[in-house]
Amino acid sequence: EKMEPFLDDVSRRLTAERLLPGSWYQMEDATKLLQAICRFYGGTPEHAMEMIGMYCAEGDRNGVYAHLITPGDPSKSFRRSSMLWRNYQDTGTLHFLQPDPSAKKAILRLEGFTQVIPYCACLIGMARVVARLSGAEESFKIQETRCTLTGDPVCEFESSWG
Repeated sequence: EKMEPFLDDVSRRLTAERLLPGSWYQMEDATKLLQAICRFYGGTPEHAMEMIGMYCAEGDRNGVYAHLITPGDPSKSFRRSSMLWRNYQDTGTLHFLQPDPSAKKAILRLEGFTQVIPYCACLIGMARVVARLSGAEESFKIQETRCTLTGDPVCEFESSWG
């Protein structure tokens, strides 16, 4: 009821039916619903999308994808988790790049994904959950350094831990 004023007809229809995690929705429809959620929660769209990413990861990384997390090994956990992008989106590829496996830093690069709202900020939220579950929460840092919304060809995040 509280969200009703923020919803357009498409979003209202989506919320009236049961949203299923394993179902695909038209990107345009999902975008309208996510924009309504962002308006409802206030703040920046980036912050709202980060919170949505954290919420999704809490359920998935603690549930069906728990086997991808290796406590004490953030590198392995991030590498495995990055493979899940295609389970959530039908376009784009997420790469986990760690040229020096002994270094506790990596780049997440999202290529080939067109966005009109900062979907990429969901990755920050998801990465924070992976860091926490793998034991690197205290030292984890992540920053988006390139974004398609600002004209860059990819979205890219620099991360470090430990």
